Amino acid sequence: MKVSFFASEAVPFAKTGGLADVAGTLPIHLADRGASVRVFLPLYGFIDRKKFGLKKIADFRINVKDIFTNYSIYRASRAGVEFYFVMLERFFSRRGIYGDEHGDYKDNALRFIFFQKASLDFLRREKLRTDIFHVNDWQTALIPRFREEFGLPGKTLLTIHNLAYQGIFDVKFVYYASMTDRDLYFGKVNFLFDGIVNADFVTTVSPSYAREITRKKFGCGLEKFLNRKKVEGILNGLDYTLWNPETDKSIPQNYSSVSVSGKIKCREFLMKKLFLEDDGKPLFGFVGRAADQKGFDIISPVLRGLLNKKIPFVFLCDGDKRYRRMLMTLKKDFPKKISVNFKFDENLAHQIYAASDFFMMPSQFEPCGLGQMIAMRYGAIPVVSSVGGLKDTVSEIDPISGRGTGFLLKKYSPGSFNAAVLRAVSLFEDERKMDFVRKRIMRKRFFWSSSARRYIKIYRKLLRGIDA
Repeated sequence: MKVSFFASEAVPFAKTGGLADVAGTLPIHLADRGASVRVFLPLYGFIDRKKFGLKKIADFRINVKDIFTNYSIYRASRAGVEFYFVMLERFFSRRGIYGDEHGDYKDNALRFIFFQKASLDFLRREKLRTDIFHVNDWQTALIPRFREEFGLPGKTLLTIHNLAYQGIFDVKFVYYASMTDRDLYFGKVNFLFDGIVNADFVTTVSPSYAREITRKKFGCGLEKFLNRKKVEGILNGLDYTLWNPETDKSIPQNYSSVSVSGKIKCREFLMKKLFLEDDGKPLFGFVGRAADQKGFDIISPVLRGLLNKKIPFVFLCDGDKRYRRMLMTLKKDFPKKISVNFKFDENLAHQIYAASDFFMMPSQFEPCGLGQMIAMRYGAIPVVSSVGGLKDTVSEIDPISGRGTGFLLKKYSPGSFNAAVLRAVSLFEDERKMDFVRKRIMRKRFFWSSSARRYIKIYRKLLRGIDA
């Protein structure tokens, strides 16, 4: 089975979010299960070609309507998978993936149209057979349409990692997207909408999110089109070679579910490093974007009250200016109780997971989420909303038996978040039960091999012409 996998980012080459984790890891597990997989990515200007062993294998020229441009193909092998990088100097030699400090790049529509068409042009020129075209999010969602234009046989599968980002552009791009006015979505070019309509099958990254996006509340305007498809939710996995407190070199002391004493040392180290005062209260961590989607609209109204209770917090985030200002105000008022870090720091992220007693992720919506999985591996008990992948991976801790893996908000509100935090504090005060829960969640696993098995099953059904 020949699978061509298309994405705009993949670890370890380029990353802004969970899509990169999927695109860099899932293909390897697909190959482990017998598929022959090639992955196509843009070659961004910041990717170190020497570090990753990229070799140029071809130069071509492509015409997209009235625009002619040269492109090059680079290749690197990783764990049995061939990664192909499409270098379009005009579009991808920049610092950012989708934009810079001024916002999204204004030519993103053309950038990803050219990436998709150049990828397919290469497949056609080299006569590389593809049975399954597996495309991801809006940046590659036009491939089901373009595949026919390039005369390439095969089946197409679209994975939606976040329905909120659809790739909506002005009607002037309809020509370059090989569309007509009939293909527009409310007068706009909508990459993801087109992919949903034209793909042979649609998946998303958790079972609950698959159900949610067919309803108006979470459907982002596309729910009626998703209702016409069978959408399967396949939960993402976690790379346990990267996220492992037993071997993690970023943390001051390693530990395991058998003996968690090292976690106490990690907490002491981080609180000292960040100049936080330890009053014996549980440490709450947050790693992510300071944005409404990640629950900041319900965190912010209650944070001051929780700080007044001497509960310490550490944030590693970037995001909305209003929330950055709010956090800095609280930092000024509670310098020994809250640490605010507006930067990308991979080592600090590992240290926060290792040091935290509880991990906050009260998202408005969450297609899958990896933060809660990482937190559990490091013994940081999740405090999360009951949505999407959070609902599929976290269960409420029973106050009597201690069974369960985290604390779920009863509803999406500041009061419900505050109540969940206080339930967590109450558990922390019961040392025996806290130790029982912590050790059990550390043994919880979400393996990529399980995800790969389900994708292979869908691929086979598509190739046999069976309703997947």
